[in-house]
Amino acid sequence: MHLDRQNFSVLRSQKKEFNVRGGGGGWFPSVSELLQARERNVPRAPTRQLTAYLSRNSRVNIIQAYAPTANSDEEQHDNFHDQAEELVLRQRGYVVVKGDLNARVGSRKHGEVFIGPHSAEERSEPGERLASFCELHHLYHGDSQFFKAPRKRWTLISPNGQHCHEFDHILCNRKIMTDVAVVPSFNRGSDHRLL
Repeated sequence: MHLDRQNFSVLRSQKKEFNVRGGGGGWFPSVSELLQARERNVPRAPTRQLTAYLSRNSRVNIIQAYAPTANSDEEQHDNFHDQAEELVLRQRGYVVVKGDLNARVGSRKHGEVFIGPHSAEERSEPGERLASFCELHHLYHGDSQFFKAPRKRWTLISPNGQHCHEFDHILCNRKIMTDVAVVPSFNRGSDHRLL
């Protein structure tokens, strides 16, 4: 499904084989028109990659990822992280990893550089793994770099509506983000909010 708003386009897709209710990514048309983009599916993983050529020598590699849920077995988590690592290591230029990474990263811990100081949650075990991934590959965790009120941080609400979590993330290999925010008013039947 493709939905156009005044100055914003949103692409949303549903994939039943990955047990996803909905997900999406937003693009400003003025940026989209400037990009010569090439999208490709990456086999073996619920991951998509978009390479946007800004100029002859400058490109942005956007990796849309969906990590296994907490109740998935360890092998699925290992496979996802191995594939994500392989994909990140192959890129040159700007690298952005975004999506439902099913992890609560929390705030920066002692010695961390790429995790920011802001979060409304404690770090989970998958969040520990994601934080290590960020530190290892020098990916700034965009969500935690900027202060937001707790009600403006959560991206996922539990089916019973009782728990809200920061499960969707934006990571970037260069400190170019000026803000990362949830769009709270954009609700199209998903348990996730647009980040």
